[in-house]
Amino acid sequence: MDRRLTFSTGGLLRNRNYSDLKLECDGHVFEVHKVIVCSQSPMLAAACNGHFQEGYTNRVHIEIFQPQTVRQMIEFFYMQEYAVDEAQIARADQSTREEPSVLLQHVRVNAIADYYGVTQLTHLATSKIDTSLRSKWSAAEFCLVTQETFKTTGDVGLQSLIALIASEHIVELLACPKFLDLNLLRGFSLNLVQDLVARHQDELDKLDRETQGLYLLVKNQEARLTALQTTVKNQEERLTAMQTTKDTETARANRVIRNINHCISILNRTSTCARCEDAIENELELMMDSQTSLQAEVDPPEDEITRYLAKEITAQSKQARQKRPRSQNSEPQDDEDDDEDHGLPLPVPEKSTQVRSGRIRKRPKLPAGFEIDKISM
Repeated sequence: MDRRLTFSTGGLLRNRNYSDLKLECDGHVFEVHKVIVCSQSPMLAAACNGHFQEGYTNRVHIEIFQPQTVRQMIEFFYMQEYAVDEAQIARADQSTREEPSVLLQHVRVNAIADYYGVTQLTHLATSKIDTSLRSKWSAAEFCLVTQETFKTTGDVGLQSLIALIASEHIVELLACPKFLDLNLLRGFSLNLVQDLVARHQDELDKLDRETQGLYLLVKNQEARLTALQTTVKNQEERLTAMQTTKDTETARANRVIRNINHCISILNRTSTCARCEDAIENELELMMDSQTSLQAEVDPPEDEITRYLAKEITAQSKQARQKRPRSQNSEPQDDEDDDEDHGLPLPVPEKSTQVRSGRIRKRPKLPAGFEIDKISM
């Protein structure tokens, strides 16, 4: 509603100079304006416009509601809102000896609004009851509200709300003696509700057990997943270690291959070495000495001249070998003159059985670029 319209109607509530209708309740007289109240209440409009006593006297007697409830309905007519004063409720309930309750007063407002057909007021009172019950739950107070609702009002919306809230707290309410003592629950209705609750409770227990089972299953799966993650981590660490070992062995093999290739390159550039030439010379000397001795034994000279010539030939051959230059890059060549210039036949030398003389071998000098791979134990 527009604020200017609400302000003007609120002013009319306090100004009674132009009132044309009186509402009487338990000795209290409320002066109102027909244009305000009859436009919102079909029942009051029918009483004032028809051929009833209220139309002639402009007085309406209200007997089944309390003056406080009538005052709150009139306040809604002018302000579209109403307030509940706990002090006034306490004074009003002293006469009826009932426990003062704001919720019960909202139920009474709903009842008078339903009686006089003030639809917007019934919705407002129902909304206040819903908010109060859900914000501050009390099974004992709910029982009072339930009893008052089904005794005083016929508003289907409020009755449906009470049934809905009761279903949400049915287990607690069935354990409450005040709820079981309500006049609404007797015989068949009470047994039906108890059976439905028992069946519902069995289903809840079954669902609870299934939930517990699913919870344990999830926990087991989480533990299994953790174990798998640990295994994967260990395998990754093992793979990393294997990769490191592989890289180390590969580098080591590459060094060995480079050393071997370097040695092969050096050997390809060298025909013989100094040690090989010394061995060949020693073998040739031994062969010449053996040849001379064998020739002397097999074919001894007939006279001194023949022995002298053979001795000279042997000496000359030895001198010729000693004077021949040696090359480190060439293999020793056989002296063809030894076989062609002399008329003495050379027997085939036998395999030498002399043991190589024990000379001290020096540690060979490593060639440039040669790497030694140290193996750590």
